[in-house]
Amino acid sequence: MVVSADNEEVDQLSLAIKLIQSDLGWAWLPRVLSESPYITEHLEPIEVKELKASFKFSFALWNPHSKQVLTVKKSIIKAVDDYIAHFRSLQVD
Repeated sequence: MVVSADNEEVDQLSLAIKLIQSDLGWAWLPRVLSESPYITEHLEPIEVKELKASFKFSFALWNPHSKQVLTVKKSIIKAVDDYIAHFRSLQVD
């Protein structure tokens, strides 16, 4: 969550929620939070059709060059690929 022009990040979910509830910004939050009335008080979801079509984010998978971690690396990449495929299957045109 960016809170200033200096690109400071908030790494605590509870602090991010308090900032949002205080009208100090907005954020993408995990959907599981919608199950908690305490958390969602004063929060309102934003439905944006364009976000459903092509939400993109980048991440890096850093690991040492080692055959021992190759199985783990392949497992992580497969999990990400499966998640993307599942997400795309849920999209409504």
